[in-house]
Amino acid sequence: MSLRTLYAVEMAAATGLAAKELYEYERVIREAGGFPGEVKSGPGGGTPATAGNTAVLLLALLASSSKRNCSAKGELAGSAVPVDKNGHAIRCPLTVESTLLAALTTLLDTPDMAAGIDRIEHDERAYVTRIVTRAGQIVEYRLGDPEPPTGFRAVRILDGHALHRIAAAIARLGEGEAVGDAAEVA
Repeated sequence: MSLRTLYAVEMAAATGLAAKELYEYERVIREAGGFPGEVKSGPGGGTPATAGNTAVLLLALLASSSKRNCSAKGELAGSAVPVDKNGHAIRCPLTVESTLLAALTTLLDTPDMAAGIDRIEHDERAYVTRIVTRAGQIVEYRLGDPEPPTGFRAVRILDGHALHRIAAAIARLGEGEAVGDAAEVA
């Protein structure tokens, strides 16, 4: 099953973005070589709708407000590591992963775990991403130790309900279930 099918059946509705917009981000990432593994072209081809590929796409959407540099910014955000209150690198207490990309992949691969997430927020200027659980636990991911930014800051947020809907759709599609309107995006 391809990411295009995932857009049609759940991801577009969950994120509030049009399926064609999601596809354009996917195309930019694919052309930059941002998806791991083989991406097939032609009938039955496309980027496989795996948890890992979906995590790459979601990180690009969180880390960049434009398609132009979304692949590089998403890859950079994905390399962020979880840190404790003193800023020391740790393993994620939620997923036991050591990078944001790996943690998001685990969440997308485990719908029950994704259901416990309230939101994922990314502050590009501060190089910080936080996974916030419904129980109030916050896991902070950082890139290096930058100076705190001043002035205006924009924080992009992926709602936990959207994350869970996408994770559940990946699981259903992976099991071969028909989900909603699975028409491919043109």
